[in-house]
Amino acid sequence: MIADDNEEMLTLCKEVLQSEFDVVATVRDGRALLQAAMNFKPDVIIADISMPEISGIEATRRIVTEGLGSRIILLSMHSDRRLVEEGISVGAKGYVFKLTAVKELVPAVYEVIQERFYISPQVK
Repeated sequence: MIADDNEEMLTLCKEVLQSEFDVVATVRDGRALLQAAMNFKPDVIIADISMPEISGIEATRRIVTEGLGSRIILLSMHSDRRLVEEGISVGAKGYVFKLTAVKELVPAVYEVIQERFYISPQVK
């Protein structure tokens, strides 16, 4: 499942991922992300950090607290280590920099499926 408020990014991520995985849903805000996560219980969720309604980090915290079992990869334009640490602290298993998402999303999903963390090399 993919959550991003930017339609172009959402489409790009879906195109990249559907060559290897079944994309069960795409949503454009944090509230829709929470609802879709409960409905679909996806193995992996790609979630933008900055979304309307509820941030990707807050949505991650809630999904983990609910015990849905989805592995969450956060997606962001920011390569700030502080954001990565905040996301990991609430339960995210990965962090992908949007500018390199085309080449990183598939490997990131494979890493988190195997219970490993994935963090973009661009993170400072």
